[in-house]
Amino acid sequence: MKIKHNKEIGRSRSSNNCVPLIFPRSLKTRPVAFKYDQKWTSGTDLFRAVAIFLRMDGAIRRPACILSLTSGLVEVGGRASMLQTLLIFSAFGLLLGLPAITDAKECDKPCMNGQCNTSTGNCVCSPGWVGDQCQHCGGRFRLTGPSGFLTDGPGNYKYKTKCTWLIEGTPNSILRLRLDHFATECSWDHLYVYDGDSIYTPLLAAFSGLIVPERYGNETVPEVVSQSGYALLHFFSDAAYNLTGFNISYRVNTCPNNCSGRGECRVGNSTGAVYCDCESNWKGEACDVPYCLSDCGWPARGHCLQDTKTCRCQPGWQGPDCSLSVPANASFWQREEYPEPGLARASHKAVVDQGIMWVVGGYVFNSSDYQMITA
Repeated sequence: MKIKHNKEIGRSRSSNNCVPLIFPRSLKTRPVAFKYDQKWTSGTDLFRAVAIFLRMDGAIRRPACILSLTSGLVEVGGRASMLQTLLIFSAFGLLLGLPAITDAKECDKPCMNGQCNTSTGNCVCSPGWVGDQCQHCGGRFRLTGPSGFLTDGPGNYKYKTKCTWLIEGTPNSILRLRLDHFATECSWDHLYVYDGDSIYTPLLAAFSGLIVPERYGNETVPEVVSQSGYALLHFFSDAAYNLTGFNISYRVNTCPNNCSGRGECRVGNSTGAVYCDCESNWKGEACDVPYCLSDCGWPARGHCLQDTKTCRCQPGWQGPDCSLSVPANASFWQREEYPEPGLARASHKAVVDQGIMWVVGGYVFNSSDYQMITA
C-alpha cells in the first residue's frame, strides 16, 4: 500500500482517478461530496470531505482521496480487501455524524411491561399497562392461549384503576381460573368474574379482601370454573387504599386444581370430559378431601365404609378418622357433603341449633341484575 501526503492544503492535485475538494475555512456549514459514476452530490454538516471510488463488489479499483482542512491530502492506492472496505465505511459513518451510543438516554428504572424510548428516556408501555415503569394495569387485555397468567402488576396496584381481561378459550369447554394470590382492600376493591365474554353473562364470583389457604387445614387454593369456555374479569379499585393485588393462572379443559397432586387427570371415554383419578384415602373432585385416614383406627376405634368413603367410629370415639375420644379433648373439623350445593353467600350470620345451621342475611353474588348496568 502506497501513502502520499500533501502538506499544501491549498494546492490542487490533478489526477484521472482522484479529484480532491477544497473548502474555504470561513465556511461554517461545510458541504460533503461523494463521487459515484463521475457525478457529485452534496450534503451538509461535515468537517471533512471524502471521495471514495468503489466498485459494486466492494473491492477498491481506484485510489481514494481524503482531504482534511487541517492535515492536508492523503492518498491511499492499491487493491484493498473487503475488511479495508468495511473499515472505510465505518469511518465514513462516524464522519457523517451518525447518532452514537452515548447519545441514547437510558431509562432510570426498568420498563416492566414496555420498552425504553432512548430518545426521551421514558418507558413506552404495552397496551393495557400504565405507570412510569409500566407496572400497573390500566386498560383491557385479551388472552387467547390454552393456558396463561394474568396479574394487576408487580407490587401494589394503582389507586382508582379499572382493568379488564377477556379469556377466549374453546367454546363450551371447561375453563379453570386458579387464584394463586389475592389481596385487595376488603369491601372496596373488587374483582368480578363472569362466565362469558361480557358483563351480561352469569356472574361466577366477586372477590374482595384476602385469600390465604390454611397451611395445616384442608383448604385449597380457590378455583373459578367457567362452563362456556370464556371468562371476563373486571377489577376496580377506589382512591383510598391499595394492597398487593392478585396473580391468577388459567387452563382450558384441565382437571380441578391439577388433582391437588394426589391423583391423575384422565379423559372420559364417552364424554371426553376430564376427571381426577384419586390416590388411596383421597376423594373429591380435586382429590382434596381425605377419608378413612389410618384405616379409621381399625379394629379398635372404627372401620371404613367404602361406599361412602367415610369412617364409622366405635362407641366412645369420634372425628374424621375416629382418633378423638368422647368427650373430645381437642377441636376438629368435620366435612358435611350435600348432593346439591347452595348459593355462595357473604357478609351473613349463621347459628347452629339442634343440629341445624340457620343462615341469616348476607349477599349472594351468583346472579346480576344486568338491566341496571350500563356498558
